[in-house]
Amino acid sequence: MTEMVEERAPASLSQANRSRIMLTGGLAGALLGLAVAYVLLQRLEEQGGELQVSAGEGVRLGISALAILRQVADLAHPDEQD
Repeated sequence: MTEMVEERAPASLSQANRSRIMLTGGLAGALLGLAVAYVLLQRLEEQGGELQVSAGEGVRLGISALAILRQVADLAHPDEQD
């Protein structure tokens, strides 16, 4: 039995909407980055040490960041499931 798959035409966004989304995303990313840096600095000052990140921790952090990016990208396609 053959299933019919309905394809949607890509939604086009106005330039104003594109600019608004880029600005909102940029500001959210900057604020999140500042918050992470602040928390990290507070913990380092409390411990009185320097930042030491092992290769394994770096890899785990990178994988976590990619997972978050994938979740954000999936927001644009709520109907699709893995």
